[in-house]
Amino acid sequence: MTFLSPEQHDIIARCEQTIGVEFVNKSLLLAALTHSSGAVTSMLSNERLEFLGDSILGFAVCRFLFNKYPDWNEGELTKVKSAVVSGQTCGSWARELELEKVIIVGKGVAQSGELPQSMLADAFEAIVAAIFLDRGLEPAVEFLNPLIDAQVDLVQQ
Repeated sequence: MTFLSPEQHDIIARCEQTIGVEFVNKSLLLAALTHSSGAVTSMLSNERLEFLGDSILGFAVCRFLFNKYPDWNEGELTKVKSAVVSGQTCGSWARELELEKVIIVGKGVAQSGELPQSMLADAFEAIVAAIFLDRGLEPAVEFLNPLIDAQVDLVQQ
């Protein structure tokens, strides 16, 4: 088990409360929240988790659309999926969850002001992967489904 500083413990607790998921392996969430600029090494950042989270998000959106819209053809499903699975959407979800308050960044990034949308999107995808690795596929999908549902409604307007 990794030793967590009081500051890290506070960040994790705030994030768990915000996203509504309690982690067994707190180190996974800490890694998901750590941008490469704030990590000791790139292996301790959220980059690998982001890679996995992107695929889990894509799967969750595809399954959601496939089940909710049985009469849609492939083109309709693909069009909506593309609009939902985007950096813009993930960044918006990250802002909605106020992840900018818990993302760990280096001093240079912290001093530059508001975090870029792409950094927020990366952290969101990393959190999805962390939930998957810590709790399993269904809890990750359950975390995503309300967000996906609301976004699909927006895309269809």
